[in-house]
Amino acid sequence: MATLEQEKQLREKVNSYLDQFLLYTPESLIRREELGIGLNFEEALPFLVRTYKLFRDIKNSNLDGISYEALNQINSEVTTALTDFKNIKEFSIDKYPQNAKQTRDQFIGSVRDRYDTHYKVLTPHIAYSIRKGTDFEALELQARGTLTELIKTKNDIITEQEKAKKDSDSILESMRKAAIEAGVSQHAFYFKEEADQHNTNAGKWLKATYISAGLAILFGIVSIIFYFTQLKDLTVPQTIQLALTKILIFSVLYYATIWCGKNYRAHLHNYISNKHRQNSLSTFQAFVKATDDPATRNAVLLRATEAIFNGGQSGFVTGEQESSGSPQILEIIKSGLNSAPNK
Repeated sequence: MATLEQEKQLREKVNSYLDQFLLYTPESLIRREELGIGLNFEEALPFLVRTYKLFRDIKNSNLDGISYEALNQINSEVTTALTDFKNIKEFSIDKYPQNAKQTRDQFIGSVRDRYDTHYKVLTPHIAYSIRKGTDFEALELQARGTLTELIKTKNDIITEQEKAKKDSDSILESMRKAAIEAGVSQHAFYFKEEADQHNTNAGKWLKATYISAGLAILFGIVSIIFYFTQLKDLTVPQTIQLALTKILIFSVLYYATIWCGKNYRAHLHNYISNKHRQNSLSTFQAFVKATDDPATRNAVLLRATEAIFNGGQSGFVTGEQESSGSPQILEIIKSGLNSAPNK
């Protein structure tokens, strides 16, 4: 039985042979330019590559703990492979002038056929080295830890997605409310413009009323003065003609005053109506937000809609009658009482 020192020496010897072997790379053994097309080792490249990789793997393996007999087997294989690679590296026509091509084919066949033996001897030690150098318990713990982290990350992502969805829903709802409020404010602006226009026209017609009334009064004063100063010098036909003319002029001035006053009232009425619609739209959201009762909200919506779409009186048509909102108000109160919970 070999001693530890003998095992050490043999292990060092094996490593030395492996280092020498790995110096012969497969590409350096083809030798196309030196040997030409007919005698190069291009055909042996696949066999050279797999043999080279096999001995590279055993070199990278940890040979500590391998038995003396196993080291001898490895040493025998690496020595054989090293000899095959050296033969290819040193092959030349001068060295084998009589049967160069046959010798080349023999070297290629040797590398090809000995791979099976190399594989059977070396792969168990490579596998053992890999198994010995791998801490499977640590890998299992690491895998479990990674799985836990993945699950935690997945839960965090789901939580973040739910939070993001809630935030996006909240933002969307805020945008909808803002759009509604902006729309209500925009429509209120239309009624404000209409109310301002009627207010302006009402002022013009009030001035026209003042002017017409002033002309009527002035004409009356002038007529009285004329009556006391000139009427006694006129004949009866002249007096009748003058009286008819004055009556006609005074009637026109009186009718113009009444007409201007009526138009003033009509525009003032329309100003108040449109101002009321503007105020209804401006305060609509405040009343809707003040309660959660659907019946109350419907009632507010009904009244606001009536204020907007109810034409009302224009003041320009004769015989218009005031419309009463009492039935609608009673319906609203009745609806609210019906929706209230029984006590």
